[in-house]
Amino acid sequence: MAIKLDIKDRKILYQLDINSRQSNSEIAKKVGLSKQVVGFRIKRLIEENIIFSFYPVIDISKLGFTNHKAFLKLQNLDREKEKQFIEFLVKNLNVLWIASCDGEFDLAFGTWAKDIAFLDNTLSELNKKFGEYIAERQIATIIKGEYFIAIERRAKNLIFKLSHKKVLLVHLKMSGQFVYLPSHKATARQSKPLKTKVVSGGPARNAYSIAVAGGHPIELSETELPNKHTHVTFELEKGTLYYNDTRMFGYLLYYKNTKSFEFENHFKLLGLEPL
Repeated sequence: MAIKLDIKDRKILYQLDINSRQSNSEIAKKVGLSKQVVGFRIKRLIEENIIFSFYPVIDISKLGFTNHKAFLKLQNLDREKEKQFIEFLVKNLNVLWIASCDGEFDLAFGTWAKDIAFLDNTLSELNKKFGEYIAERQIATIIKGEYFIAIERRAKNLIFKLSHKKVLLVHLKMSGQFVYLPSHKATARQSKPLKTKVVSGGPARNAYSIAVAGGHPIELSETELPNKHTHVTFELEKGTLYYNDTRMFGYLLYYKNTKSFEFENHFKLLGLEPL
């Protein structure tokens, strides 16, 4: 038998879905009820099994881990091998989730790692057992909950300083490019092409989009974002920043803290900056 929920119940569920750590008093102010009534309604929702449980969502970056997504295109895989493949991922303690895909890739999974060597061990183990069945793979590193606090330059290197003392070091080399697309225009690209002329170092305007690009021109970025040359995507508060590189001459290095960045001493062979 279906349980009917009134508008107040739905509003309470909505608030719990946004942040289940809100107090009854905070929820009460937002839904227009007293805190006692909110508490009573939540208890009833639990008793009627509309709410099964509460669980924490852990920010693994605080524990020194980085989240990665792997996208795999498979080949020559029968049902038995596919079952073994999935069982291997399910039993791997470093794999967080697995999903089947439609389109360019067949399978995706999430994994965590403390550093590149840790990630390489996980992927090498997978490749050793099932490498012949993987036609193509792409790895995306996910950095959640961070924000830029400063951007500096050293020679032709860009140094992005993030919150929690993390650092991104970027060099565009001969083929790299950054493109920033404001969010209120970014939604337009989902239903119609960009149709914009992105000018290196300056804005481009038309009826569909306003984008700002820096670095080397990439023709595909004028009509499609993200595209096959997009390697990193930054979802910002008011827009999206894309790192594109056609020939992958450039690099984007991620350091989990300033100590590891300074330890590498990336600029030890560089002279003084010109005035």
